[in-house]
Amino acid sequence: MDNIEVSTILKDIGIYIQLTGENPYKGKSYIKAARTLARANPLSEIIAKNQLTDLPGIGDRLAKEIIDITERGESTKLIKLKKEVPSGLKALTYVTAITPGMAYKLYHNLEVENIRDLLEVIESRKIYKVEGVGDSTVKKIRQSLEDYILKGRQFLLSDGKILYNKVMFKLQFSFNNDAINSVGDFRRNLKLISKIEILVTCTKNVLEKALRESFNDVSAKEKYFEINDYEIPVVIYYCQGKDTGYNLLIKTGNVRHVEELKVAGLSKAKVEKMNEQEIYESLSMQFVPPELREGKKEVSLAKDFKLPKLVRVEDIKGDLHVHTNFSDGLGSLEEMVGKANMIGYDYLAITDHSKSLKIAGGLNKDKFYKQFKEIENIQKDTDILILKGIEVDVLKDGSLDFDEDFLKEFDLVVASIHSNFKMPKEHMTNRLISAIRNPAVHIIGHPSGRLLLKREPYNIDLKAVIEEASSYNKAIEINSSPYRLDLDEEWVRFAKQSGVKISVNTDSHSIEELYNIDLGVSVAKRGWLERKDIINCWKKEKLLGYLRR
Repeated sequence: MDNIEVSTILKDIGIYIQLTGENPYKGKSYIKAARTLARANPLSEIIAKNQLTDLPGIGDRLAKEIIDITERGESTKLIKLKKEVPSGLKALTYVTAITPGMAYKLYHNLEVENIRDLLEVIESRKIYKVEGVGDSTVKKIRQSLEDYILKGRQFLLSDGKILYNKVMFKLQFSFNNDAINSVGDFRRNLKLISKIEILVTCTKNVLEKALRESFNDVSAKEKYFEINDYEIPVVIYYCQGKDTGYNLLIKTGNVRHVEELKVAGLSKAKVEKMNEQEIYESLSMQFVPPELREGKKEVSLAKDFKLPKLVRVEDIKGDLHVHTNFSDGLGSLEEMVGKANMIGYDYLAITDHSKSLKIAGGLNKDKFYKQFKEIENIQKDTDILILKGIEVDVLKDGSLDFDEDFLKEFDLVVASIHSNFKMPKEHMTNRLISAIRNPAVHIIGHPSGRLLLKREPYNIDLKAVIEEASSYNKAIEINSSPYRLDLDEEWVRFAKQSGVKISVNTDSHSIEELYNIDLGVSVAKRGWLERKDIINCWKKEKLLGYLRR
């Protein structure tokens, strides 16, 4: 079993522990270990080197449990826990405003066992009987529940990509690569997806035979198949070769984009045997990349051949937000630099946390000076430029965790909020604006503060923040962490229109997370960004000029 499979089991154990009403800290320790394992080096290597207990939050007992899971392919503890709670209780946690602890309270106090029960206690106002539940909590639960009912369960794009690769691996035993294509929201790289959709060029009978040979639980529908082996639903469509281009276009969507193409003359009969590129050409328009197919003026711009040339992963020349084991990262400075060099980057900024973020091992001045020396020593033996950086905390009053003189000793300063998330909108906005106005700051990190499926954005005026960044020539980050993907695509596009430069970074805490850059680039594409809009697509001479201005 790989890191993701085992971390998923650990996360489920943590959730079910809380659903049974056990010590919540015990459950959260499993969830924390799951996050650590997901971002660590390959699990097989860690076990072979007997290094599990070197990982934060994993002691001897949990290490033995992880090894047992990899050997059995399952967890006996999880199987036992699942028998102790109603089958529908975990589904309550798919409503983002309901934590496992809240789900337990609802069950223990009101016998809420499923979504239907939840709706009932909200409408009857019985939910107010639960300790700690007031108007603001109910409002959040209502909104989350409406989203869940409207969209179904949502999953991270990153989890979708992992599953897609697994499904592709199995399908490739039966079909050529060019016969298999992703479609739907997944192909358009939405930050959250409800399912994986795949189009295979073949007959229904051939597809059904291949699927039943490769997967355990396959359902045949009228025009597609469903694979039910995984937590994320997988839908497989099929079509004849002559209709592949048309079906790829239609099933990728979105609906508004396709409707506009039909108004422009798209019809199935006219585009037989054409690929997508040829279909757009037949409509006398520029090819529209999947990320732009949202019905937001891209068709009219395509008719005038005025769509932007979108950034690509290979355009990224370095990562400007990376952590090491000096703070809360898993990789050493040397390991992070080595992996960045292997990827082919020209530069890498080491940006460990500042002193106030004690929970993440924030560094004081002496530790930063120690890191400076280590960077200088490693720099002697590598061609990649290592930038001495910092992710400095923006404090409650808008000041920074270190004085300006010390911050100016760094090559690069990322300013981010990590505490006091529930301030009034005006105060939170002024907090970031103060950071933007600080002469030492270059980049505002994960500006909205959201954690997808976990935490809503701060109550903040991002329009004002972006306009201030424009006035002070400061960059704003697209954070590629799977749970963040922050700045959101709509604000990315507004930032571009406002003349604000963007930095697409991974916020990596391990060498494996450096590969998350593709997630950030997906957001950049959906925000209509070109290479020129992104400071870490620049050559290092231009970047250094920007940082030293």
